[in-house]
Amino acid sequence: MRRKAMPNNVQEYFQQFLAGLPQASRLVVALDPERLLNLNEKIIDPKGKRWAVFHYFENDFGFRVKYSRRPDDPNFPHIVWVTFPRFGAKSKINLSFISDILEGADRIEDFSLRGILSQLIPREKWNPEALAKYATAIASNLSQFVVAHDQLRHYVPKDAPLSIHHVRILTLICLHPGLSVQALMFEELSASEVLVHYLGLAWSGNWDNQSSAILKELAGESPKIDTRSISPWLIPHPQTLALYVYLRQSLERYHVPNPANQLRGLQMLEFAPEELEQQVSAVIAHLGKSPNLQSKMIRLAEDGLSAEDLDRLIQLVSPQSTVIAQVLARESSPAIAYGLAIHFLQSALAAKALSDIILSSHVGADLSSRSRLSEAAYTSRAGEVFALISELADIEEVLSHPPEPTADLNALLDWYIQSRAFRLELAHAK
Repeated sequence: MRRKAMPNNVQEYFQQFLAGLPQASRLVVALDPERLLNLNEKIIDPKGKRWAVFHYFENDFGFRVKYSRRPDDPNFPHIVWVTFPRFGAKSKINLSFISDILEGADRIEDFSLRGILSQLIPREKWNPEALAKYATAIASNLSQFVVAHDQLRHYVPKDAPLSIHHVRILTLICLHPGLSVQALMFEELSASEVLVHYLGLAWSGNWDNQSSAILKELAGESPKIDTRSISPWLIPHPQTLALYVYLRQSLERYHVPNPANQLRGLQMLEFAPEELEQQVSAVIAHLGKSPNLQSKMIRLAEDGLSAEDLDRLIQLVSPQSTVIAQVLARESSPAIAYGLAIHFLQSALAAKALSDIILSSHVGADLSSRSRLSEAAYTSRAGEVFALISELADIEEVLSHPPEPTADLNALLDWYIQSRAFRLELAHAK
């Protein structure tokens, strides 16, 4: 039966077990093959009772030496903690050497993960290999595992056995409690939909190696379709995928020919981009309809984009300086906006035509707002360059309309206000 207070982890489960023992209990044998309990030599239970712990892991001689030194008091409370040996793979524990202890025990309790789950989730059958693979994560998050199991059974018939796929779902929720069972079922009806779903999760969380591996396995095990066409997408790190989509989308947006060949030439990816070409158009099309996911992709990609990589990308996508202001006005990727703005200034200065280009492009008004830029590593730098160009545009605009010679002070003041010449002082100060 389930306990009234659901234990958060194996250690709490063990403490609850000790608290439920009769006060006269003196010898407990704790069978813990996976070493989940991690017991110290002395422990105190919730009632304040002190227990000595003797660790048996088929260390027959050493165990007997220590065990023989215990107090002669027949009521001496102690626990014999039985685990697999520290080294070597084993599937069974040989208890014949401690048969006398087993016969004298007040309680022999199974603290294997399967044994614990049989108490917390009665009548459920578990895949032993799956439990063994994820034992540490499950044991550290028992209450979350039980709650997620209850949710899972809303989607899986009660008489259907749980597979390793289901255990992966429960384990990932243990590691990331904010996830839901439904979000991890991957029940889409096409490979591209599964891929988009996977990317939405992969780009939204802070995944360690174990969590990322489980998420990839869940996407690849989608129960309703063949996912072999997206398997190359399930190999790279999520940030590397974000960088690939970011670069591919940028080259397409600026009509760069042969984008896959160009990506290989940039040498910014850890894999051959051709392997992902089959699905990339569907991903980019979905991003166009999902601003939130697009922003997540940009943020992840730009976090790993060095100044050298950005410079190489700008060399490929950069338009002519005479139209670059129009491009900047609609560019939402901070790094590209920043790179193009720098390129714009460098090109205009090199041509000794900064004044003409700024005035003819109306760049000042176009760059006065940063609201369209996604929040990413290059956002503040892009905003600073935009502000600089806008100030230069204001200066050039004022200088292009000098006052008519006049001795009329009022007319001169009118020009000063109407031409916004007063902005020169602020612009020069900045």
